[in-house]
Amino acid sequence: MKLLKEDINRIGYDWIETEDGTLQIISKSKECGIEEILLRNILLEFGDYRVIEYPVCEEGTKRSLGYITNLPYDLYQKAHTQFLKEYKEREGYRD
Repeated sequence: MKLLKEDINRIGYDWIETEDGTLQIISKSKECGIEEILLRNILLEFGDYRVIEYPVCEEGTKRSLGYITNLPYDLYQKAHTQFLKEYKEREGYRD
């Protein structure tokens, strides 16, 4: 399986810059599983990056799993920009 940097945008539902300037992903998953395996491998596409913490995020009665990575947030933003560009091209969007 070939993973791309842009695939990081398909993990979780919210992407946050931490106080340290790294990426935190919030996921609807209740426990680690295939999403974590994919994330670990996508991070390697950027270089020697990994998940460093797994916080539980609580919003009222909803609980989500978080992934705090050591990936600099600006690298995530570049991948996000590429993801949006490719999505728009594929879907036929015009600016």
